[in-house]
Amino acid sequence: MHTIRGIVGFAILSCYTLIGCILVYVLAFAQMLCPVPRWRRQLRGANDGVITAWVFLNEKMCQAFRWIRMDTKLPETLPSRKDWWIIASNHQSWADIVIL
Repeated sequence: MHTIRGIVGFAILSCYTLIGCILVYVLAFAQMLCPVPRWRRQLRGANDGVITAWVFLNEKMCQAFRWIRMDTKLPETLPSRKDWWIIASNHQSWADIVIL
């Protein structure tokens, strides 16, 4: 059962990553060639939307297939989400990419 779930998950992940990658490159290329600043901003917004959707789908895939289990403990004095944060990672493993 784990093998089938892994194969299905990998296939879905590969498909939407490939589609998302193609969309990001096409939108970036169109943005690079576009002479109108307003259209460039709209293309940039569309590109951000594709990237945000890809991250959202990754999160949902991890939840659906239970690939990652985490136990997090946050400090009680954590700043609000309205504040800016800096997150630094040394990427010594692939897990931190998914977690961040």
